[in-house]
Amino acid sequence: MTLQRLLIIAAALLLMTVMQQAAAAKRYQVEVIVFEHLSMNTGGEIWPEEDSMPQWEDALAIFSDSQDSRFSPLPSARYKMGGVYRVLRASQDYRPIMHIAWEQVGLPSSRARSIYVASDNGQVEGAVTLEQSRFLFVDMELIYQLGDSDGKFAHLNERRRMKLKELHYFDNPVFGAIVQVTRAPAGQGPDETGEGN
Repeated sequence: MTLQRLLIIAAALLLMTVMQQAAAAKRYQVEVIVFEHLSMNTGGEIWPEEDSMPQWEDALAIFSDSQDSRFSPLPSARYKMGGVYRVLRASQDYRPIMHIAWEQVGLPSSRARSIYVASDNGQVEGAVTLEQSRFLFVDMELIYQLGDSDGKFAHLNERRRMKLKELHYFDNPVFGAIVQVTRAPAGQGPDETGEGN
């Protein structure tokens, strides 16, 4: 075997190793806290009727029925924003409604999947999507049932460029959400292929 052939084989092996490491580095933990403002200021806004409510049929319901191994809900012991949750709970201005987290692979916009989220009391529901391109993006669309009988709700719909480990605040006069995206610990969680665990 010639030296040139050996160099080509070594380069190919090195490239495969780098590609495997890059694929392993694309796993993320997404954590979301949704809270309501206790002194709601609707500012005279008119809320849409229920027939214009967003639909999330295509979102994955991983918290009730996980069928895609690339996405997995996390137990509360693995949450990273427990301190933020405790501050909100102790506040006189805010009340946390939902605190959830999941692990997933980073997928480009053409393959990204929305995750369906809902509070235990049904007051908040929606979808959160993590998209990985050159940068990370989170799309969040949530509704907050205003609690009266006429089907009105507050709507939060934002897209945000994310940096790892930063807290991002999505806001509405009635409710808001805090989101953090971090790298998933190595050797745990979903695989990139979507094949079974």
